[in-house]
Amino acid sequence: MTPASHVDRQPELIDSLQRHFIEVEKNLIAIGFFTPSSCRIMTDKRKITRTVRYLDGKRLEATATIFPSAYYGLPVTADQDKYFALLKIIQDIRRCTGAVPNPVGFTSAGLLKILGLKKNGKNYADVAEWLKRMTATTINATIYFAGKKVWVEDTFHVFDRAVTKGMDLGDGAIADMNYIWLSAWQLDNLIASYQLPIDFDAYCRLRNHISKALVPLLQIWLYSSIGKGKFEKSYSDLCQLLNIRRYEHLSKIKEVLAPSLDELVEAGYISEWLIEPRASADDFKICLAHGPKFFEDRELRGGRPRPLDAQPDNALLPELVARGVLETVARQMLARIPDDQPVADQLEWADFLLNSAPPGKFRNPAGFYVYVIRNAVLPPAEFETSRLRRLRKQAETEKDSARLRQLEEENEYAQYCRARVAEALRSAYPPDRLNEKLSRIKLEIRRETPAAGNWLPVRLEELALQRLEAEVARDLPGLAFEDFIASRSPQLGLFPSTPE
Repeated sequence: MTPASHVDRQPELIDSLQRHFIEVEKNLIAIGFFTPSSCRIMTDKRKITRTVRYLDGKRLEATATIFPSAYYGLPVTADQDKYFALLKIIQDIRRCTGAVPNPVGFTSAGLLKILGLKKNGKNYADVAEWLKRMTATTINATIYFAGKKVWVEDTFHVFDRAVTKGMDLGDGAIADMNYIWLSAWQLDNLIASYQLPIDFDAYCRLRNHISKALVPLLQIWLYSSIGKGKFEKSYSDLCQLLNIRRYEHLSKIKEVLAPSLDELVEAGYISEWLIEPRASADDFKICLAHGPKFFEDRELRGGRPRPLDAQPDNALLPELVARGVLETVARQMLARIPDDQPVADQLEWADFLLNSAPPGKFRNPAGFYVYVIRNAVLPPAEFETSRLRRLRKQAETEKDSARLRQLEEENEYAQYCRARVAEALRSAYPPDRLNEKLSRIKLEIRRETPAAGNWLPVRLEELALQRLEAEVARDLPGLAFEDFIASRSPQLGLFPSTPE
């Protein structure tokens, strides 16, 4: 049977109201088959990666060696892009026919269309070279066969054979399109769905090569650490897996990784990241917090889509988006905070801090807005927001005693609450203990928010004190605003006594 009898035409792409998720074979991702780079890597004779897997409850370390072709070099980011596009073609064929084809027939024009690339001579030549590189690259590793449920250590290829359009198929027939023959382990795992789901549209929008390399790895790492809420990876292990240069100084490490990690934050894959020294080794660790996209994608794939426009409308959403906050992050954050939280006041306070800081101090302004709102950081008493200023001017202009009285009552109640918190704070935290507590909170802020390393010390001190005050206020019994007004009497002075 000739390849043409398997697939006469590349099927039309299946449209969906949801995102286009492709299923990526896990072994290639786990061993770091693709190296993030914009250039061909011709100097490396081999790439060695070490992975950890668990079998029958035992931790096993495995080594994979990737031997590149001397002529074509190691597979890089552009090769990963084309491989993902091919998997999308295979997935579409499977949806139409119910089976995984082997060989797989496709046109170079169809592959380039999926990737949004121009149909020109250079890109056609790149597809032909990619086919040769994927066929020539050799893998020596322990590979999992999902269909047989066994680990097999051997020497493998991704494609056993590749034929481009116009070449002899071997039986006298001329190929009318490109054909690839999947290796036995790859075919076995595609049929058994030993795969990782990738939002292909979101992946294609990424621009940094390290970002693209991390996206499929994050599906493994974040899933395995879902109970902890964060994932930690040794910096040296990451460099070895990605085949990138390892630096000794934190500033240089951040310079290399920050653009990609910030891009993953912007895309919603992770919510925060932190790079810090490891306590027990001459190394650093990279901490990644689960992003809203990770949970949202899981929900979509689980067949329970929750459209973003189904959430209640919030007038503050465009304000956050205009400040660079990802819309999905903004919607989920606004849905979880209390209704009476003065978000507009918080945004003005954050605007003031960002505008008054020296240029370059805040590397991720959008992340700072998210931090301020999530942690309920309120403006200090001396900072008059536009809301309070509007109320005050309106009361002054209209001579409206009721409105003016309301503003006065709000201010009196705020002073009452601050006085109660200050009294409780002095009682619970003497000076020495207060300094120790604030130091711990500042350390937590630095760990939670990488951008905190760029803040002025006085701002970090203010945020730490505000967080401690909020913590004390939560556990402090007191009068609600209405009860405070009802119980207040001119003879009792400004602050009534605390009810028993």
